Amino acid sequence: MHESKAAYRESHVRMRDVSEAFGEPVAEHHVIPEHYPNAVREPLDGPLNGNDQFDQVWRREDGGYVVVEAKSSVDTDLGARNLPDGRRVSQGTRGYFLDIIREMEERGKKNPRERELARNLRKALQQGKVDYIVVKGEKNTGRYTGYHMRQFDISPEGKRFVTVTIPRHSSPGPDDEGYAEALGRYVVEDVEDLEGSPESMDLVLNTAVLHVHARCAVDPRAARLETWEAVVTALQIYSALYAVTSTNEGTVRCRIAHKVRTLPAIGPRTYASAGNWLTAFWLAVICRDQNRLTHLCEVPLEQLRAPDGTYDEYIYHWVAALQAYWLQRPGLVEHLTEALRRSHPETTRIAPSDLLQHILYPPINLFYRFLQHDEPGFNQALAESVHLHNAYWTADQDRTDSPSGMVALAPLAIACLAYDGNIPIDVQTDYLPKHLLERSWLGEFEI
Repeated sequence: MHESKAAYRESHVRMRDVSEAFGEPVAEHHVIPEHYPNAVREPLDGPLNGNDQFDQVWRREDGGYVVVEAKSSVDTDLGARNLPDGRRVSQGTRGYFLDIIREMEERGKKNPRERELARNLRKALQQGKVDYIVVKGEKNTGRYTGYHMRQFDISPEGKRFVTVTIPRHSSPGPDDEGYAEALGRYVVEDVEDLEGSPESMDLVLNTAVLHVHARCAVDPRAARLETWEAVVTALQIYSALYAVTSTNEGTVRCRIAHKVRTLPAIGPRTYASAGNWLTAFWLAVICRDQNRLTHLCEVPLEQLRAPDGTYDEYIYHWVAALQAYWLQRPGLVEHLTEALRRSHPETTRIAPSDLLQHILYPPINLFYRFLQHDEPGFNQALAESVHLHNAYWTADQDRTDSPSGMVALAPLAIACLAYDGNIPIDVQTDYLPKHLLERSWLGEFEI
């Protein structure tokens, strides 16, 4: 075991030194060790040009096989081939797979090893013991930054794709647990001060969300209670913001960090903005807190408007669309259409283009797919949203080192809506922590 772990670490180091960490090296050094440990690579005897053969074949520990089609990047399309009967089939289909086996059997007339492998693959296919996958590497500023993996369904009645796997760009470091614990203490200390100084709430907001990311950095699947507590506390703080800024008089009772607190009303504040409202909305969806969602959606849109130069106009249509959706009132289609149109890079003037294209726009498109109940389209848009999230947070070393990209918050929230609406989620990634998506902690304590 020690030797296998050492070999695995060596493969990661070696991969960082490969300038084009794509395709076959990504499959060999990352996908197989991570998903199929101890699999053994089978030698292939196809032509040097790579035609008429699979890119890689691996024998699993259970006697089944992993068949890999490797692509240089996420932008590379799948190949296709003509069958003897004239049909044209794409990589990833049963017809394509069987035709490659036919080619292997032809070569097997001269090469017994190829013939034996073809026979074993055909038998394993009949037994349902073949994983047929495509691996696409990602490249960003010359560094290895992950991969996309899809598993094809090649059963007789199968669909084209089954799952998409997108690894997160960062793994927990030795100091990350202590950092997450410290942030948790800071959040609780700041919350204790809110009853006497509610005007300082803006100082707590960012720390609360950063705590969520830090917790998910060390608990990628959100399998620990501390992570759920961090998410709930962040929601409670963001929700309290809109409670205390919606009135100028009296007090507001808010549950924050397991305690009901009485906070003085402070009236409108610039930081009770549309941007922070979206964060509050996403957190409420993830926590499945219907009451807070309703209260948030009843906040007047004009109350969220910031001074000119703070946000592009599309964000107000985006908020209005979400409010119309949740409260089931007119205007959803109109506002969502305007949000899609006005979030185009050519029509915005404030949001940085890379932030807009990678982080801000994809959730709008994803929500549109959700409303259509388009299962394949939704999962494709979800995979694209996560891929763009990854690309943004690995664009330079500062972003890569930041804990703030550990969770794709808006895509996660919309995936939660889809999950609750019985849309199968075919994207597996730690950017969408499993136990938050599947509401595993719901009911653990009062929210």
